Amino acid sequence: MTLRSPGTAEGLGVSREDCVDYHSSARQLERIADHAVKIVRLALKLEDVPEPVADALLALHEDAAAIIEQSMDALFAEESDDTNGDGTARSKPFPRSMNTLVASTSCLGSRSRAGPIAWTRPRLAVPQRGLRRERCRVGPAEGPTAPLTGRPLRSQSLSASKPPSRPDSYGENTMTTATVSTGARLHVGFQNLSLARRRLYGGIGVGLEQPRVTVVAEPARTVTAPDSLIAEYARRAVDALNVSGVDLSLEERLPRHVGLGSGTQLALAVLAATARAHGLEPRVRERAPEMGRGGRSGIGVATFEDGGFVVDAGHPTSRFTTEPPAEGDWTVPPVVARHDLPEDWRFLIVVPDADPGRSGENEDASMRAVVERADPAVADELAGVVTRKLLPAAAEGRLEAFGEAVAEIGRKNGSWYADAQGGVFRPPAGKLVATLENCPVLTGVGQSSWGPVVYGLTDAAHADEARAAAEDALADGGFGGEVVLSAAATGGATVAVETER
Repeated sequence: MTLRSPGTAEGLGVSREDCVDYHSSARQLERIADHAVKIVRLALKLEDVPEPVADALLALHEDAAAIIEQSMDALFAEESDDTNGDGTARSKPFPRSMNTLVASTSCLGSRSRAGPIAWTRPRLAVPQRGLRRERCRVGPAEGPTAPLTGRPLRSQSLSASKPPSRPDSYGENTMTTATVSTGARLHVGFQNLSLARRRLYGGIGVGLEQPRVTVVAEPARTVTAPDSLIAEYARRAVDALNVSGVDLSLEERLPRHVGLGSGTQLALAVLAATARAHGLEPRVRERAPEMGRGGRSGIGVATFEDGGFVVDAGHPTSRFTTEPPAEGDWTVPPVVARHDLPEDWRFLIVVPDADPGRSGENEDASMRAVVERADPAVADELAGVVTRKLLPAAAEGRLEAFGEAVAEIGRKNGSWYADAQGGVFRPPAGKLVATLENCPVLTGVGQSSWGPVVYGLTDAAHADEARAAAEDALADGGFGGEVVLSAAATGGATVAVETER
């Protein structure tokens, strides 16, 4: 912004006549307070504020204080002339925006004023900044810092209290910045895609430490976001939380539509960051449908909450048939099994430069075609693999057995998708899978979701060898791309809260 001439109300583009009407002055003050607070926040980030900048800041706050005082004097004068029949004063409604602005400009100190309405005036002093950081789960906390794990907390989210009548903290004497970071997820497959069975879908997947998406949020009066997708999620979050707005930025981003669950992780990170910036609990499982997530697989929501290896219960087939319910008209499928995987296991993630996987209406149409033709015998075979191979291997931490079960589940799912994606694995994932299956240090090679991401499993001791094999596979296939090694996430999304005073 451009600093105007300090010293008078006119220097800020607000005439004294405008200040007589306190409704008009409230609108003018919104602009002034917004700019003043932004400048103060910017200045607070500097180690040494240059003297001319400090002088300009102080002058700006003096102007804001002068305009507030003139407006308040005008309001008091009007109220003193407006009486009831018995001669007693009849108070007028005080604009909510004026209350907010008075609070926002009081960050430099306060001085009480006698009168029918309490108010504060900025005092010229150096602002103080206090920081509070916490690492916690995105679910309800039992204390000032909540644990990263502890699955009983997840079930409490549905009974959390409703937001207060004025949940937004914009304009208070403190400004909260919330940073939410969450890892990607791998989607191994579904337990059932046949309408002949009682439960449909039933996701199987694992949360990762890397790569990550990190969202930063501050309370605001409107929605500000770096791109249209984040803005859409922000509008959904603001509506779900019943707050005024949010100012969002992105520090890390997941690649979109490659099989890493970027949509769900981004949507829930926006929801959680917006909630925490306004001092609210996100209740992600309850609100995920309002964000448009959890309508088919519950793996992304579950790993955002608690990380780990997860199997969900799927949805009742009678409700979904070949079409999912209307948006928001569902609950996220519950988790039926979750395990922390050994800390020395490493997931190899290969992201080839290829066309993105299916999403949106294209994905819905493909899933509809698959579900209409799905062989129920495959679901029966998968049930045995999950219960007799996969879950015991996860519980016992047996890498080779776990990998074999994962690979088998991936191939059986691929038989359902073969017509829709051009093979058991979509191109070019199929070529990469075939190459990496021959690597002696890898097990459980497969395709995540619609691809093109290909994954495999190894241990920390053989991670470098696995990476080299993946890089060679990309080069031999003539693909560009990226190779990432990651441990399984042992906890859900993390939250850091910073408060400036």
